[in-house]
Amino acid sequence: MKQIVAFFACLLVCTIGAAQAPSTAPAPLVILVGGPPGTPGDIVARALSGPLATELGRSVMVKNRPGAAGTLAMAAVARAAPDGQTLGIFSLQAAVAPALMSSLPYDPGTAFAAVRQLNTASNALVIGSDNPASNLAEFLQTARERTLTYASGGNGTPAHLAAELFRQQLGLRIQHVPFNGPVAGITAVAGRHVDAMFATLPARSH
Repeated sequence: MKQIVAFFACLLVCTIGAAQAPSTAPAPLVILVGGPPGTPGDIVARALSGPLATELGRSVMVKNRPGAAGTLAMAAVARAAPDGQTLGIFSLQAAVAPALMSSLPYDPGTAFAAVRQLNTASNALVIGSDNPASNLAEFLQTARERTLTYASGGNGTPAHLAAELFRQQLGLRIQHVPFNGPVAGITAVAGRHVDAMFATLPARSH
């Protein structure tokens, strides 16, 4: 009986010791994305995370920090320790943020070290399939006669900037309706809640 009790006591001590032993697995590499899931930057980050984890032999975690034209994610990368354990996926909206915002919580000229360009993406003007305008000429004519609405994934996003350039150059009467991410904007166009959107086409990898 004493031997049985001693065996279970040893088993308990060994189990506790194993549970308290420090982990030797490296911390996951973190990729921060300045948009919600399903946005172009998020898609690129998740496509990259698998091969990168295999190459490095460690886990890779994608974290979404949407908001403030991508600057929330940029600020998190700027605050991270400069040890190579935190990466950021930044798009046009992050690049133009210094021109759109009066102040930023980081210095865009010194806070980051570029690694490489990952992809190139383009925008296309899209409307709902049941929209009365059947081509670009009809859409432009309507937008000069009355005010139309266009969606974007938020202020300062590529869709917003493209539409504003479009409006200024062609003298259109179009009103911006920002959404929380491009997926919500596309859904609004399909549901005829807004008239149009400059949607991002599938990216071309580099």
